[in-house]
Amino acid sequence: MIFQRRQRWTTGPLPWVLGLCAVACLLAACSSTDLPSVTPSCGPGDPAPQFSGPWKDLFDAEYANTRSNAARAILCDGVVSDAEASEMNDLLRQCMEDQGLLNIEINQDGSLGYAPPPGTTDENAAPAAVSQCETDIGWFPVIPIYTNVRTNPDRLDPNQLTADCLVRFGLRPPGYDAQDFQEELADKGSDFPDISGDPHFSSCLTDPLHTQ
Repeated sequence: MIFQRRQRWTTGPLPWVLGLCAVACLLAACSSTDLPSVTPSCGPGDPAPQFSGPWKDLFDAEYANTRSNAARAILCDGVVSDAEASEMNDLLRQCMEDQGLLNIEINQDGSLGYAPPPGTTDENAAPAAVSQCETDIGWFPVIPIYTNVRTNPDRLDPNQLTADCLVRFGLRPPGYDAQDFQEELADKGSDFPDISGDPHFSSCLTDPLHTQ
């Protein structure tokens, strides 16, 4: 099994976590993740929407850069619903299956798990196929935007959010802050041996505000 963890953006969740990128909310309810408010203009030839809010720069850039009409159709109204995110994950799964990938997992923490087709000798072939699927169907940038806004709607310092979460669950002492966490991260990487086995540790890294 290959677990693909690519860094895309560094202004939302922690840089080394954000490569996990996307989470599709698979809830039955049709709730929404509100993206920065926009003046919708989604018709062919219309100018790009005028986005605002904490994620404006990222949203502007990714709307302009995507070559997927499906992605633009979803993003232009400023809302990615749970149903739209789930559909994007379904499309990604289908594309990966069409590429012959096996044991596909799209996990709640945003990681993608898969195995290459039997007999594959090029270790870069499967990741390249996944990347192509992401781009072609518009999964990127829709899902990373959905995830960033859902897990950090006000675009607060992700390191401080994680530090606060660790303190909240008693995994670090009161007063532990963003600088402390960054220092530990620099020293230990993603391995915090004294707390890595605690389920709250993983959730603090990927969703420190516990939005799901």
